Amino acid sequence: MIAAFIKVNIRPGKREKLLEYLKWEYQVARDEEPHVLRFDVFADADDESVIYYYEACIDEAGFEKHKSYPPFQQWTNGLRDECIESTEGLLPVWSTAVCTTAEQAESMTQHPERKRGLACGGR
Repeated sequence: MIAAFIKVNIRPGKREKLLEYLKWEYQVARDEEPHVLRFDVFADADDESVIYYYEACIDEAGFEKHKSYPPFQQWTNGLRDECIESTEGLLPVWSTAVCTTAEQAESMTQHPERKRGLACGGR
């Protein structure tokens, strides 16, 4: 499993647009991308212009597959630049997990029809 934990500084007036996009990306990852194990978004309780997201893929090949889906395409074709002022990796980007309580990657690739227990709540 590889993962990234990113702090995002949002451009003024773009928070809602970014959160709507991230909810869509979460739904696509949950429903159509068995190679994406986690996609979690966290709001900063003290700063409306900051969010954090944690994304985990089975492996580098899984991330390469993730890049072919519509949300990632929209992200790289302008949405990132429109909504994001800056980012900071809180882990070295695409760190390899040493141990994890995430669902077993092997099981998920062998049984992609199984629904994963992920949830996305609003604030």
